[in-house]
Amino acid sequence: MRSEGKLEFPEVHFDFEFMVKETEPGQTLPIMCVKERKSRMLMASAVPSKATGTFIALKVVALLREVGLENGDVITKSDHEPAIRSIVTEVVSVRGVDGSGKYVMEKSVVGNSKSNGVIERCISSVQQQVRVLKSVVEERWRLQIPSKHAIVPWIAEYAAFLLN
Repeated sequence: MRSEGKLEFPEVHFDFEFMVKETEPGQTLPIMCVKERKSRMLMASAVPSKATGTFIALKVVALLREVGLENGDVITKSDHEPAIRSIVTEVVSVRGVDGSGKYVMEKSVVGNSKSNGVIERCISSVQQQVRVLKSVVEERWRLQIPSKHAIVPWIAEYAAFLLN
């Protein structure tokens, strides 16, 4: 595709969100959010740690397969955080096995919140959906679900499923 003389590839945005504040050690659950801009499909998956690359890379490739971009050209957009950069790089390795298309990695502009707006809105939507689902389960089970409970990863993925 061309727009004003500029080649456009599908964009995939990456960022982390947390179930509770990052400042509460041992209580945080990192959730990787990924959104493909054109199809508006998103993925949310709880990860054991922010440094987990292969696990989440396989999930991202599954999302790309679902939206028809497994072997196509893709631009990835993320912030400068090393954990995210390593996951984005791992996706290259996983996709490269099949001889896929171009994979361009872009970093957002430091201090420019608009450059990461797509994924920030995605994170906000997933967080809201997770809160609603968690609240419903807590009400029905009549108990408080801690952020590290076994059901929370399922809630995060189901929230993204519902939003899609």
